[in-house]
Amino acid sequence: MLPSCASRILPLKIPLVIFWHGATMNESTKVPQEYYAAIGRIAAGWAYFEVLINHAIWELANVEQHAGACITAHIGAPIARFKALVSLLKYRGCNDAHIKSLNSLSGTADELGQKRNRIIHDVSAVSAKTGEFTQLRITADRTLVFQPTPVPMSELTQVAERISKLIKECGSAIQEAINSLPAYDKTQFSQSQGISPDRHHSEISKTPTNS
Repeated sequence: MLPSCASRILPLKIPLVIFWHGATMNESTKVPQEYYAAIGRIAAGWAYFEVLINHAIWELANVEQHAGACITAHIGAPIARFKALVSLLKYRGCNDAHIKSLNSLSGTADELGQKRNRIIHDVSAVSAKTGEFTQLRITADRTLVFQPTPVPMSELTQVAERISKLIKECGSAIQEAINSLPAYDKTQFSQSQGISPDRHHSEISKTPTNS
């Protein structure tokens, strides 16, 4: 039997007490809904971005979408997705200008991916004393970071907007690159069932890909 807490959605008040250099920060208080909404927009935007890249990989590899998903589901970092995407474009005869355009976006994607990970995965709280929205940053990329960090709403909004911009830029760059390719067999991909992300808008159609 599941514990009673398992049936509840993430509580708005997280009883978090942080000990830092021997001092105890005030227990957290209620996190305003707008912070959860902002974090949700970042999560949803990034999920769409990953689908956009994955879908292009399936198309360029000419595999059924479900078969392609078995492969791309195991690609984690944005850089790895771009490497697969660019490799396939080169294999299909893409010109250097389109390759350069996509490579220039991979660095932005990597930076935003790291920001997204911290915002989504780090513990969130609001100080009862200062009212600041704070996240507990714990990373160890050659140097340990273990400290509560204030995260203003403006930062969350900026990350969400940058992800939205990245989606539009990548969608356009991918479509232009694919349109420039010499003809190749797309039978397996085009006849498969799956999704059809709009590369010019941040929406996903649940209709089959048949085209």
